[in-house]
Amino acid sequence: MKPATGLPHRATFMLVAIPVAAAIALAWVVVDKASGRLHLELAERNRSLQVELARNAMQEGFERLLQENRILAAYSFPEYARGLRSRASMAALLEVEGDSYRESLSYCYLTGPGRLELSWARPGAEETVERLVSASVAQWDGFLAGNEPVVLSSQSNRPEPYFMALFPVRVGDDMVGLLATAIGLGLSIDKYLSPLAEGEGRRSFLMFGAGRVLWASDDRHPTLFELDQGSLMTSRSFRLGNGEFTIIADESRASLLSELEAIDKPRLLVGATGLLTLIAALYFANRLYLERRERQALAGEERRLSARVAASERELRGLLEDRELLLRELHHRVKNNFQFLDSLIELQKGGASGDAAAALSDIQARISALAVAYLITSDRPESLRVDAREYLSSLAGKAVEGTGVEASIEADDIPVSLDSAVPLGLLFHELMTNAVRHGYAGDRGPAGGRSGRIDVRLARDGEAAVLEVRDYGRGFEDGTADGLGLTIARALAAQLNGGITVAPESIGTRAAARMTLS
Repeated sequence: MKPATGLPHRATFMLVAIPVAAAIALAWVVVDKASGRLHLELAERNRSLQVELARNAMQEGFERLLQENRILAAYSFPEYARGLRSRASMAALLEVEGDSYRESLSYCYLTGPGRLELSWARPGAEETVERLVSASVAQWDGFLAGNEPVVLSSQSNRPEPYFMALFPVRVGDDMVGLLATAIGLGLSIDKYLSPLAEGEGRRSFLMFGAGRVLWASDDRHPTLFELDQGSLMTSRSFRLGNGEFTIIADESRASLLSELEAIDKPRLLVGATGLLTLIAALYFANRLYLERRERQALAGEERRLSARVAASERELRGLLEDRELLLRELHHRVKNNFQFLDSLIELQKGGASGDAAAALSDIQARISALAVAYLITSDRPESLRVDAREYLSSLAGKAVEGTGVEASIEADDIPVSLDSAVPLGLLFHELMTNAVRHGYAGDRGPAGGRSGRIDVRLARDGEAAVLEVRDYGRGFEDGTADGLGLTIARALAAQLNGGITVAPESIGTRAAARMTLS
Protein backbone atom coordinates (compact mmCIF):
# COMPACT_ATOMS: atom_id res chain seq x y z
CA MET A 1 0.00 0.00 0.00
CA LYS A 2 2.98 2.42 0.39
CA PRO A 3 3.35 3.20 -3.36
CA ALA A 4 -0.11 4.70 -3.32
CA THR A 5 1.03 7.48 -0.98
CA GLY A 6 2.35 9.48 -3.97
CA LEU A 7 -1.04 9.85 -5.68
CA PRO A 8 -2.43 12.70 -3.58
CA HIS A 9 0.80 14.64 -4.16
CA ARG A 10 0.53 14.16 -7.95
CA ALA A 11 -3.15 15.05 -7.96
CA THR A 12 -2.46 18.23 -6.00
CA PHE A 13 0.32 19.14 -8.41
CA MET A 14 -2.01 18.65 -11.41
CA LEU A 15 -4.79 20.68 -9.79
CA VAL A 16 -2.31 23.54 -9.33
CA ALA A 17 -0.43 23.15 -12.62
CA ILE A 18 -3.47 23.04 -14.96
CA PRO A 19 -5.08 26.34 -13.77
CA VAL A 20 -1.68 28.02 -13.69
CA ALA A 21 -0.90 26.86 -17.24
CA ALA A 22 -4.35 27.99 -18.44
CA ALA A 23 -3.88 31.40 -16.82
CA ILE A 24 -0.47 31.77 -18.40
CA ALA A 25 -1.86 30.77 -21.83
CA LEU A 26 -4.63 33.36 -21.54
CA ALA A 27 -2.12 36.00 -20.46
CA TRP A 28 0.08 35.03 -23.40
CA VAL A 29 -2.77 35.62 -25.86
CA VAL A 30 -3.56 39.02 -24.31
CA VAL A 31 0.07 40.06 -24.32
CA ASP A 32 0.43 38.85 -27.92
CA LYS A 33 -2.44 41.08 -29.07
CA ALA A 34 -1.04 44.03 -27.15
CA SER A 35 2.39 43.31 -28.64
CA GLY A 36 0.96 43.52 -32.16
CA ARG A 37 -0.61 46.91 -31.48
CA LEU A 38 2.59 48.14 -29.83
CA HIS A 39 4.62 46.99 -32.84
CA LEU A 40 2.47 49.08 -35.17
CA GLU A 41 2.65 52.10 -32.86
CA LEU A 42 6.43 51.86 -32.55
CA ALA A 43 6.79 51.47 -36.34
CA GLU A 44 4.69 54.60 -36.84
CA ARG A 45 6.70 56.59 -34.28
CA ASN A 46 9.98 55.44 -35.78
CA ARG A 47 8.79 56.40 -39.26
CA SER A 48 7.70 59.84 -38.05
CA LEU A 49 11.10 60.41 -36.43
CA GLN A 50 12.94 59.41 -39.64
CA VAL A 51 10.83 61.76 -41.76
CA GLU A 52 11.24 64.57 -39.20
CA LEU A 53 15.04 64.23 -39.24
CA ALA A 54 15.09 64.19 -43.07
CA ARG A 55 12.89 67.31 -43.20
CA ASN A 56 15.05 69.23 -40.70
CA ALA A 57 18.30 68.33 -42.46
CA MET A 58 17.02 69.29 -45.93
CA GLN A 59 15.44 72.54 -44.74
CA GLU A 60 18.58 73.65 -42.90
CA GLY A 61 20.89 72.86 -45.83
CA PHE A 62 18.78 74.63 -48.46
CA GLU A 63 18.11 77.67 -46.25
CA ARG A 64 21.87 78.09 -45.83
CA LEU A 65 22.33 77.94 -49.62
CA LEU A 66 19.50 80.44 -50.26
CA GLN A 67 21.03 82.81 -47.70
CA GLU A 68 24.31 82.70 -49.64
CA ASN A 69 22.41 83.61 -52.82
CA ARG A 70 20.67 86.48 -51.00
CA ILE A 71 24.10 87.85 -50.09
CA LEU A 72 25.20 87.68 -53.74
CA ALA A 73 22.04 89.49 -54.87
CA ALA A 74 22.28 92.10 -52.11
CA TYR A 75 26.01 92.96 -52.28
CA SER A 76 28.08 91.45 -55.10
CA PHE A 77 25.79 92.00 -58.10
CA PRO A 78 24.76 95.57 -57.10
CA GLU A 79 28.50 96.36 -57.03
CA TYR A 80 28.82 94.84 -60.52
CA ALA A 81 25.85 96.90 -61.71
CA ARG A 82 27.50 100.07 -60.38
CA GLY A 83 30.75 99.22 -62.18
CA LEU A 84 32.70 98.43 -58.98
CA ARG A 85 33.41 94.82 -59.98
CA SER A 86 34.54 93.52 -63.35
CA ARG A 87 32.76 90.92 -65.45
CA ALA A 88 35.71 88.56 -65.05
CA SER A 89 35.62 88.82 -61.25
CA MET A 90 31.87 88.07 -61.21
CA ALA A 91 32.35 85.06 -63.48
CA ALA A 92 35.08 83.81 -61.14
CA LEU A 93 32.81 84.45 -58.15
CA LEU A 94 30.01 82.31 -59.68
CA GLU A 95 32.51 79.52 -60.35
CA VAL A 96 33.73 79.66 -56.73
CA GLU A 97 30.12 79.52 -55.50
CA GLY A 98 29.49 76.47 -57.69
CA ASP A 99 32.59 74.75 -56.33
CA SER A 100 31.60 75.60 -52.73
CA TYR A 101 28.01 74.36 -52.95
CA ARG A 102 27.67 71.02 -54.74
CA GLU A 103 23.87 71.36 -54.82
CA SER A 104 24.10 74.39 -57.15
CA LEU A 105 23.55 73.33 -60.77
CA SER A 106 23.69 76.76 -62.45
CA TYR A 107 23.68 80.52 -61.86
CA CYS A 108 22.31 83.21 -64.18
CA TYR A 109 22.42 86.99 -63.93
CA LEU A 110 19.88 88.73 -66.18
CA THR A 111 19.52 92.45 -66.88
CA GLY A 112 16.04 92.14 -68.37
CA PRO A 113 13.35 89.52 -69.11
CA GLY A 114 15.25 86.76 -70.91
CA ARG A 115 18.34 89.01 -71.28
CA LEU A 116 21.24 86.88 -70.01
CA GLU A 117 24.32 88.79 -68.83
CA LEU A 118 26.37 86.18 -66.92
CA SER A 119 25.94 82.44 -66.37
CA TRP A 120 27.68 79.41 -64.90
CA ALA A 121 26.52 75.80 -65.19
CA ARG A 122 27.86 72.53 -63.87
CA PRO A 123 28.85 70.12 -66.67
CA GLY A 124 25.74 68.28 -67.80
CA ALA A 125 23.39 70.89 -66.29
CA GLU A 126 23.41 73.39 -69.19
CA GLU A 127 19.70 72.76 -69.80
CA THR A 128 18.86 74.40 -66.46
CA VAL A 129 20.18 77.74 -67.77
CA GLU A 130 17.43 77.77 -70.41
CA ARG A 131 14.84 77.04 -67.69
CA LEU A 132 16.14 79.93 -65.58
CA VAL A 133 16.00 82.33 -68.51
CA SER A 134 12.40 81.29 -69.23
CA ALA A 135 11.48 81.73 -65.55
CA SER A 136 12.94 85.25 -65.57
CA VAL A 137 10.55 86.25 -68.37
CA ALA A 138 7.54 84.99 -66.38
CA GLN A 139 8.59 86.53 -63.05
CA TRP A 140 10.21 89.84 -64.09
CA ASP A 141 7.10 92.02 -63.85
CA GLY A 142 6.29 90.60 -60.41
CA PHE A 143 9.68 91.68 -59.09
CA LEU A 144 9.17 95.14 -60.56
CA ALA A 145 5.96 95.28 -58.51
CA GLY A 146 7.96 94.62 -55.34
CA ASN A 147 7.83 90.81 -55.01
CA GLU A 148 10.32 89.14 -52.68
CA PRO A 149 12.57 86.23 -53.79
CA VAL A 150 10.63 83.44 -55.54
CA VAL A 151 11.15 79.65 -55.34
CA LEU A 152 9.79 77.67 -58.31
CA SER A 153 9.48 73.99 -59.10
CA SER A 154 11.39 72.59 -62.08
CA GLN A 155 9.43 71.08 -64.97
CA SER A 156 12.22 68.64 -65.80
CA ASN A 157 14.31 66.11 -63.90
CA ARG A 158 17.40 66.56 -66.06
CA PRO A 159 20.15 66.30 -65.00
CA GLU A 160 18.42 65.58 -61.65
CA PRO A 161 15.34 66.82 -59.75
CA TYR A 162 15.86 70.49 -58.88
CA PHE A 163 14.10 73.71 -58.01
CA MET A 164 14.74 77.31 -59.03
CA ALA A 165 15.23 80.38 -56.83
CA LEU A 166 15.07 83.95 -58.21
CA PHE A 167 16.35 87.03 -56.34
CA PRO A 168 15.91 90.66 -57.47
CA VAL A 169 19.09 92.75 -57.69
CA ARG A 170 18.43 96.34 -56.72
CA VAL A 171 20.52 99.51 -56.65
CA GLY A 172 18.72 101.84 -54.32
CA ASP A 173 15.02 101.50 -55.12
CA ASP A 174 15.61 100.49 -58.74
CA MET A 175 15.66 96.89 -59.92
CA VAL A 176 18.69 96.46 -62.21
CA GLY A 177 18.78 92.71 -62.64
CA LEU A 178 17.78 89.25 -61.49
CA LEU A 179 19.92 86.50 -59.96
CA ALA A 180 18.48 83.05 -60.76
CA THR A 181 19.89 79.74 -59.60
CA ALA A 182 18.98 76.08 -60.12
CA ILE A 183 19.48 73.99 -56.99
CA GLY A 184 19.73 70.21 -57.35
CA LEU A 185 17.97 67.77 -55.03
CA GLY A 186 20.05 64.70 -55.95
CA LEU A 187 22.44 64.79 -52.99
CA SER A 188 19.62 65.29 -50.47
CA ILE A 189 17.55 62.52 -52.08
CA ASP A 190 20.43 60.04 -51.86
CA LYS A 191 21.25 61.02 -48.28
CA TYR A 192 17.82 61.54 -46.71
CA LEU A 193 14.94 60.28 -48.89
CA SER A 194 16.20 57.06 -50.47
CA PRO A 195 16.84 55.43 -47.03
CA LEU A 196 13.15 56.01 -46.23
CA ALA A 197 12.22 53.65 -49.10
CA GLU A 198 14.49 50.79 -48.03
CA GLY A 199 12.59 47.63 -47.10
CA GLU A 200 9.62 45.66 -48.38
CA GLY A 201 6.49 47.73 -48.98
CA ARG A 202 8.17 51.07 -48.33
CA ARG A 203 8.15 54.12 -50.61
CA SER A 204 9.06 57.77 -50.29
CA PHE A 205 8.21 60.92 -52.26
CA LEU A 206 9.15 64.58 -52.47
CA MET A 207 6.41 66.95 -53.56
CA PHE A 208 6.29 70.66 -54.35
CA GLY A 209 3.17 72.63 -53.55
CA ALA A 210 -0.20 70.90 -53.73
CA GLY A 211 0.60 68.06 -56.10
CA ARG A 212 3.82 68.39 -58.13
CA VAL A 213 5.90 65.21 -57.51
CA LEU A 214 9.58 66.19 -57.78
CA TRP A 215 10.86 62.69 -56.96
CA ALA A 216 9.44 59.24 -56.19
CA SER A 217 11.27 56.12 -55.08
CA ASP A 218 9.42 54.05 -57.71
CA ASP A 219 7.63 54.65 -61.00
CA ARG A 220 4.25 55.23 -59.38
CA HIS A 221 3.14 58.79 -58.68
CA PRO A 222 0.01 58.34 -56.54
CA THR A 223 -2.17 61.07 -55.08
CA LEU A 224 -2.29 61.78 -51.35
CA PHE A 225 -5.70 60.05 -51.22
CA GLU A 226 -4.27 56.89 -52.80
CA LEU A 227 -1.32 56.89 -50.39
CA ASP A 228 -3.64 57.05 -47.38
CA GLN A 229 -5.57 53.91 -48.39
CA GLY A 230 -4.33 50.87 -46.45
CA SER A 231 -0.92 52.33 -45.68
CA LEU A 232 1.01 53.98 -42.89
CA MET A 233 1.69 57.43 -44.36
CA THR A 234 3.88 60.06 -42.71
CA SER A 235 4.45 63.52 -44.18
CA ARG A 236 6.38 66.59 -43.13
CA SER A 237 6.56 69.94 -44.94
CA PHE A 238 8.94 72.87 -44.95
CA ARG A 239 8.99 76.20 -46.74
CA LEU A 240 11.74 77.85 -48.75
CA GLY A 241 10.70 81.38 -49.63
CA ASN A 242 7.23 81.13 -51.18
CA GLY A 243 7.63 77.45 -52.07
CA GLU A 244 6.46 74.52 -49.94
CA PHE A 245 8.13 71.09 -50.06
CA THR A 246 6.56 67.94 -48.60
CA ILE A 247 8.39 64.71 -47.70
CA ILE A 248 6.11 61.65 -47.69
CA ALA A 249 7.02 58.19 -46.41
CA ASP A 250 4.54 55.42 -47.19
CA GLU A 251 4.66 51.93 -45.66
CA SER A 252 2.15 49.18 -46.32
CA ARG A 253 0.22 48.07 -43.23
CA ALA A 254 -0.02 44.61 -44.78
CA SER A 255 3.77 44.50 -45.00
CA LEU A 256 4.07 45.50 -41.34
CA LEU A 257 1.60 42.82 -40.28
CA SER A 258 3.45 40.28 -42.40
CA GLU A 259 6.68 41.15 -40.59
CA LEU A 260 4.87 40.82 -37.27
CA GLU A 261 3.53 37.39 -38.25
CA ALA A 262 7.02 36.28 -39.23
CA ILE A 263 8.19 37.33 -35.79
CA ASP A 264 5.22 35.75 -34.03
CA LYS A 265 5.43 32.25 -35.57
CA PRO A 266 8.64 31.18 -33.86
CA ARG A 267 7.57 33.08 -30.77
CA LEU A 268 4.27 31.17 -30.58
CA LEU A 269 6.08 27.87 -31.13
CA VAL A 270 8.49 28.69 -28.35
CA GLY A 271 5.56 29.75 -26.16
CA ALA A 272 3.68 26.48 -26.67
CA THR A 273 6.80 24.51 -25.93
CA GLY A 274 7.35 26.67 -22.89
CA LEU A 275 3.88 25.98 -21.55
CA LEU A 276 4.41 22.24 -21.80
CA THR A 277 7.76 22.60 -20.16
CA LEU A 278 6.27 24.83 -17.47
CA ILE A 279 3.93 22.07 -16.26
CA ALA A 280 6.94 19.88 -15.52
CA ALA A 281 9.07 22.80 -14.34
CA LEU A 282 6.56 23.82 -11.64
CA TYR A 283 7.51 20.69 -9.77
CA PHE A 284 11.09 21.96 -9.48
CA ALA A 285 10.22 25.65 -9.10
CA ASN A 286 11.14 25.79 -5.45
CA ARG A 287 14.66 24.51 -6.05
CA LEU A 288 15.29 26.93 -8.94
CA TYR A 289 13.74 30.02 -7.35
CA LEU A 290 16.89 31.48 -5.85
CA GLU A 291 18.96 30.80 -8.98
CA ARG A 292 16.35 32.49 -11.19
CA ARG A 293 16.28 35.58 -8.96
CA GLU A 294 20.03 35.89 -9.29
CA ARG A 295 19.83 35.61 -13.08
CA GLN A 296 17.13 38.25 -13.20
CA ALA A 297 19.21 40.59 -11.08
CA LEU A 298 22.21 40.12 -13.38
CA ALA A 299 20.05 40.68 -16.48
CA GLY A 300 18.64 43.89 -14.97
CA GLU A 301 22.12 45.17 -14.20
CA GLU A 302 23.25 44.34 -17.75
CA ARG A 303 20.30 46.30 -19.19
CA ARG A 304 21.11 49.29 -17.02
CA LEU A 305 24.75 49.20 -18.08
CA SER A 306 23.73 48.87 -21.75
CA ALA A 307 21.37 51.82 -21.39
CA ARG A 308 24.13 53.95 -19.86
CA VAL A 309 26.58 53.03 -22.64
CA ALA A 310 23.95 53.80 -25.29
CA ALA A 311 23.16 57.17 -23.67
CA SER A 312 26.89 58.04 -23.54
CA GLU A 313 27.30 57.12 -27.22
CA ARG A 314 24.32 59.28 -28.20
CA GLU A 315 25.73 62.20 -26.22
CA LEU A 316 29.16 61.84 -27.88
CA ARG A 317 27.58 61.65 -31.35
CA GLY A 318 25.58 64.78 -30.57
CA LEU A 319 28.71 66.63 -29.43
CA LEU A 320 30.58 65.62 -32.60
CA GLU A 321 27.69 66.74 -34.81
CA ASP A 322 27.49 70.06 -32.94
CA ARG A 323 31.26 70.56 -33.37
CA GLU A 324 31.06 69.91 -37.11
CA LEU A 325 28.08 72.25 -37.47
CA LEU A 326 29.89 75.02 -35.55
CA LEU A 327 33.03 74.58 -37.67
CA ARG A 328 30.98 74.78 -40.87
CA GLU A 329 29.25 77.92 -39.65
CA LEU A 330 32.56 79.48 -38.53
CA HIS A 331 34.28 78.80 -41.87
CA HIS A 332 31.22 80.04 -43.73
CA ARG A 333 31.16 83.32 -41.80
CA VAL A 334 34.94 83.82 -42.17
CA LYS A 335 34.64 83.30 -45.94
CA ASN A 336 31.77 85.80 -46.14
CA ASN A 337 33.71 88.35 -44.05
CA PHE A 338 36.74 88.06 -46.33
CA GLN A 339 34.50 88.49 -49.35
CA PHE A 340 32.85 91.53 -47.78
CA LEU A 341 36.24 93.06 -46.89
CA ASP A 342 37.47 92.46 -50.46
CA SER A 343 34.37 94.24 -51.76
CA LEU A 344 34.98 97.23 -49.45
CA ILE A 345 38.58 97.61 -50.64
CA GLU A 346 37.47 97.24 -54.26
CA LEU A 347 34.94 100.00 -53.62
CA GLN A 348 37.63 102.22 -52.05
CA LYS A 349 39.94 101.63 -55.04
CA GLY A 350 37.30 103.11 -57.29
CA GLY A 351 37.92 106.52 -55.75
CA ALA A 352 41.72 106.27 -55.53
CA SER A 353 44.51 106.60 -58.08
CA GLY A 354 48.27 106.32 -58.38
CA ASP A 355 50.13 105.17 -55.25
CA ALA A 356 46.95 104.99 -53.18
CA ALA A 357 45.31 102.59 -55.64
CA ALA A 358 48.49 100.49 -55.80
CA ALA A 359 48.66 100.35 -51.98
CA LEU A 360 45.03 99.26 -51.81
CA SER A 361 45.73 96.56 -54.43
CA ASP A 362 48.64 95.30 -52.30
CA ILE A 363 46.39 95.17 -49.25
CA GLN A 364 43.72 93.40 -51.29
CA ALA A 365 46.24 90.82 -52.49
CA ARG A 366 47.44 90.18 -48.92
CA ILE A 367 43.88 89.71 -47.72
CA SER A 368 43.26 87.30 -50.59
CA ALA A 369 46.34 85.30 -49.53
CA LEU A 370 45.03 85.28 -45.96
CA ALA A 371 41.64 84.02 -47.13
CA VAL A 372 42.98 81.04 -49.10
CA ALA A 373 43.65 78.97 -45.95
CA TYR A 374 40.07 79.46 -44.77
CA LEU A 375 38.65 78.66 -48.22
CA ILE A 376 40.56 75.36 -48.25
CA THR A 377 39.51 74.37 -44.71
CA SER A 378 35.88 75.34 -45.41
CA ASP A 379 35.68 72.28 -47.73
CA ARG A 380 37.05 70.05 -44.95
CA PRO A 381 35.49 71.31 -41.68
CA GLU A 382 36.41 68.07 -39.92
CA SER A 383 40.08 69.16 -39.99
CA LEU A 384 41.81 72.42 -39.15
CA ARG A 385 44.96 71.52 -41.13
CA VAL A 386 45.93 72.64 -44.62
CA ASP A 387 47.91 70.57 -47.12
CA ALA A 388 51.05 72.61 -47.84
CA ARG A 389 51.33 71.57 -51.50
CA GLU A 390 47.72 72.49 -52.30
CA TYR A 391 48.01 75.70 -50.27
CA LEU A 392 51.20 76.98 -51.98
CA SER A 393 49.89 76.02 -55.44
CA SER A 394 46.74 78.08 -54.88
CA LEU A 395 48.70 81.09 -53.58
CA ALA A 396 51.26 80.88 -56.40
CA GLY A 397 48.51 80.82 -59.01
CA LYS A 398 47.05 84.04 -57.61
CA ALA A 399 50.48 85.73 -57.38
CA VAL A 400 51.46 85.11 -61.05
CA GLU A 401 47.99 85.46 -62.53
CA GLY A 402 48.08 87.79 -65.55
CA THR A 403 51.87 88.35 -65.34
CA GLY A 404 53.04 85.78 -67.91
CA VAL A 405 55.31 84.23 -65.26
CA GLU A 406 55.26 80.45 -64.69
CA ALA A 407 55.50 79.07 -61.14
CA SER A 408 56.91 75.59 -60.46
CA ILE A 409 55.92 74.13 -57.06
CA GLU A 410 57.81 71.32 -55.30
CA ALA A 411 56.59 70.68 -51.76
CA ASP A 412 56.83 67.83 -49.28
CA ASP A 413 53.66 66.35 -47.79
CA ILE A 414 53.37 68.66 -44.78
CA PRO A 415 49.99 69.17 -43.05
CA VAL A 416 50.03 72.69 -41.56
CA SER A 417 47.78 73.91 -38.77
CA LEU A 418 45.63 76.97 -39.44
CA ASP A 419 47.69 78.98 -36.90
CA SER A 420 50.85 78.38 -38.96
CA ALA A 421 49.17 78.38 -42.38
CA VAL A 422 48.11 82.03 -42.16
CA PRO A 423 51.61 83.56 -41.54
CA LEU A 424 53.14 80.99 -43.95
CA GLY A 425 50.72 82.06 -46.69
CA LEU A 426 51.39 85.76 -46.14
CA LEU A 427 55.16 85.16 -46.09
CA PHE A 428 54.98 83.16 -49.34
CA HIS A 429 52.80 85.84 -50.94
CA GLU A 430 55.38 88.57 -50.14
CA LEU A 431 58.25 86.48 -51.56
CA MET A 432 56.31 85.66 -54.75
CA THR A 433 55.22 89.29 -55.20
CA ASN A 434 58.82 90.51 -54.78
CA ALA A 435 60.07 87.90 -57.27
CA VAL A 436 57.53 88.99 -59.89
CA ARG A 437 57.85 92.73 -59.20
CA HIS A 438 61.65 93.02 -58.94
CA GLY A 439 62.65 90.11 -61.19
CA TYR A 440 60.34 90.52 -64.18
CA ALA A 441 58.44 93.82 -64.00
CA GLY A 442 58.90 96.67 -66.52
CA ASP A 443 62.09 96.67 -68.54
CA ARG A 444 63.84 94.44 -65.97
CA GLY A 445 63.07 91.35 -67.96
CA PRO A 446 64.42 87.80 -67.54
CA ALA A 447 68.00 86.81 -68.30
CA GLY A 448 70.04 83.71 -68.98
CA GLY A 449 67.46 81.99 -71.13
CA ARG A 450 65.20 81.08 -68.17
CA SER A 451 62.29 83.37 -69.16
CA GLY A 452 59.48 84.16 -66.76
CA ARG A 453 59.95 81.31 -64.28
CA ILE A 454 59.86 81.07 -60.50
CA ASP A 455 60.88 77.85 -58.73
CA VAL A 456 59.30 77.19 -55.33
CA ARG A 457 60.43 74.48 -52.95
CA LEU A 458 59.15 73.60 -49.45
CA ALA A 459 61.02 70.78 -47.71
CA ARG A 460 61.37 69.34 -44.25
CA ASP A 461 64.67 69.89 -42.47
CA GLY A 462 64.53 67.97 -39.22
CA GLU A 463 61.85 69.52 -37.05
CA ALA A 464 61.89 72.69 -39.18
CA ALA A 465 60.82 73.48 -42.75
CA VAL A 466 62.66 75.49 -45.43
CA LEU A 467 60.82 77.55 -48.04
CA GLU A 468 62.82 78.69 -51.11
CA VAL A 469 61.63 81.07 -53.84
CA ARG A 470 64.05 81.39 -56.80
CA ASP A 471 63.57 83.64 -59.83
CA TYR A 472 65.73 84.08 -62.93
CA GLY A 473 65.15 87.79 -63.44
CA ARG A 474 67.35 90.87 -63.07
CA GLY A 475 67.40 90.91 -59.30
CA PHE A 476 66.82 93.79 -56.88
CA GLU A 477 67.73 97.36 -57.55
CA ASP A 478 69.79 99.17 -54.92
CA GLY A 479 67.78 99.59 -51.72
CA THR A 480 64.78 97.51 -52.75
CA ALA A 481 65.92 94.56 -50.63
CA ASP A 482 64.93 96.59 -47.57
CA GLY A 483 61.47 97.53 -48.85
CA LEU A 484 58.13 97.04 -47.15
CA GLY A 485 57.48 93.61 -48.68
CA LEU A 486 60.66 92.00 -47.32
CA THR A 487 60.22 93.80 -44.00
CA ILE A 488 56.81 92.14 -43.68
CA ALA A 489 58.29 88.80 -44.78
CA ARG A 490 61.00 88.97 -42.09
CA ALA A 491 58.40 89.75 -39.42
CA LEU A 492 56.28 86.78 -40.53
CA ALA A 493 59.30 84.46 -40.52
CA ALA A 494 60.10 85.60 -36.97
CA GLN A 495 56.49 84.84 -36.01
CA LEU A 496 57.16 81.26 -37.17
CA ASN A 497 60.32 81.10 -35.02
CA GLY A 498 62.60 81.42 -38.02
CA GLY A 499 64.42 83.82 -40.29
CA ILE A 500 64.82 84.75 -43.94
CA THR A 501 67.78 85.37 -46.25
CA VAL A 502 67.77 86.99 -49.70
CA ALA A 503 70.83 86.48 -51.89
CA PRO A 504 71.64 87.13 -55.56
CA GLU A 505 72.49 84.14 -57.79
CA SER A 506 74.44 84.07 -61.03
CA ILE A 507 71.07 84.54 -62.70
CA GLY A 508 68.25 85.97 -60.61
CA THR A 509 67.66 85.93 -56.85
CA ARG A 510 67.00 83.25 -54.22
CA ALA A 511 64.97 83.93 -51.05
CA ALA A 512 65.05 81.25 -48.35
CA ALA A 513 63.02 81.16 -45.14
CA ARG A 514 63.62 78.63 -42.37
CA MET A 515 60.75 78.22 -39.93
CA THR A 516 58.91 75.90 -37.56
CA LEU A 517 55.43 74.76 -38.74
CA SER A 518 52.98 73.35 -36.22
